[in-house]
Amino acid sequence: MNSKGYCDVVFPLRLGVLTYSIPEGLEGLIKPGMLVEAPLKKRSFRGILLRLAHEPDKTGEIQPLKRPLFDFPLLSEELLRLLQWMAGYYLSEEGSVLRCMLPSFIFKKKRINLVRPERGDPERIVLEEFGLSTDPYKTILLKGDLLKKGLLKGVLDRVKSAIILVPSINIVLRLKEYLMPYYGERVLLYHSQMKSSDLERSYQKALEGRYIIVGTRNVVFLPFRPSIIIVFDEGSYSYRQEETPSFNARDVAVMRAYLEGFPLFLVSEHPSIESFYNARINKYRLIDLKDPKRITVRINRIRRPSQETLNILPEGLLKKIEGYVKRNERVFIEMPR
Repeated sequence: MNSKGYCDVVFPLRLGVLTYSIPEGLEGLIKPGMLVEAPLKKRSFRGILLRLAHEPDKTGEIQPLKRPLFDFPLLSEELLRLLQWMAGYYLSEEGSVLRCMLPSFIFKKKRINLVRPERGDPERIVLEEFGLSTDPYKTILLKGDLLKKGLLKGVLDRVKSAIILVPSINIVLRLKEYLMPYYGERVLLYHSQMKSSDLERSYQKALEGRYIIVGTRNVVFLPFRPSIIIVFDEGSYSYRQEETPSFNARDVAVMRAYLEGFPLFLVSEHPSIESFYNARINKYRLIDLKDPKRITVRINRIRRPSQETLNILPEGLLKKIEGYVKRNERVFIEMPR
């Protein structure tokens, strides 16, 4: 079989990129991001076509690609760039990253039917509550509770679709209870404890690009262009995956928003140090939901405990706490583990 070109394919395995020849008749029909079948270890595997090439990067026998499964790319150019960024940033094989980005039924189920992912133009979002009008891409650090005063509803009422990233399945279910009375069937869930059939159904619907999807880590990879991504409790350790690739879903959301050009909200009543620093250097915009015009942060040096006391908190902070306690008010102290 004659070949008029080459392509690199990524499989959901702990492998890097593999090169295949493009059979005559398929050239011009296949594009980066397509789900394809290709031979590997005397079997046929599904993978994602990463890029096209006129000449191979290696010498020796190169096997031909078998076929594309659909006539449209499943992953956009921006998501392919995200895959390669993750592989480099987290020192992982491209295949391990792909295994996180796409659900297993895409590669294992004999027959799958997928709609073309919706990838509309970036939207301009005007939020009078914050005195804010977003550019197509903007990362905004919101200090406070987005659920109070209907602020979350105010955001979602203005967008066509949204991905809402939360740190645990319990919060997914609680947020579903909050959103369902307003948006009904537009609310989809996406997390690891769902039945495979329910997960597949949510995935199929999400590609239409008109839903509000609430989920844990891997929801950040759904391959449609959302109007916005909202990350709740953005400093949560639960966003970090322990196994390879050991990525942080919050940071992946930031990079994805940058590559695809849509706004991102990082929400927390106690922002992480790295996000607060990014706001201080104007990489993010900081908005205090209690006082949008002013936010006060005081940095205290933690002292070394003496033999007389084991207390490590500064004297001024102790007096503040004592004042709240005397007024029967609550004090919340969060300490890193």
